[in-house]
Amino acid sequence: MFQIESLSSDHAEFIFYGWNNNINRNTKQLINVRRGDNSDIRVAVVRRMISIIRENAQEDFLWMSQRLGRTITLSARARDNSGLEEFMMREFFFEAPAAQR
Repeated sequence: MFQIESLSSDHAEFIFYGWNNNINRNTKQLINVRRGDNSDIRVAVVRRMISIIRENAQEDFLWMSQRLGRTITLSARARDNSGLEEFMMREFFFEAPAAQR
């Protein structure tokens, strides 16, 4: 669903393979991310990914984890945000969020 293309200390780009509401079909979309007020660019990337997920799912959703090698159920609910952020950080960066180090 997501593939990180570039990552620097203040800017990142990732590909989102998914639903495009503008044309009503799945497409490959390049997403640009700036660090902004986030403590780390990786946090900014994960938060942008989560915002895209929440555009398409508000409750549980299936995630094909490359790291775990299987499909798991995750929650897009706002109350489960910290757990989702931590999971996504490990999924893409193989470590806990920068705020927790």
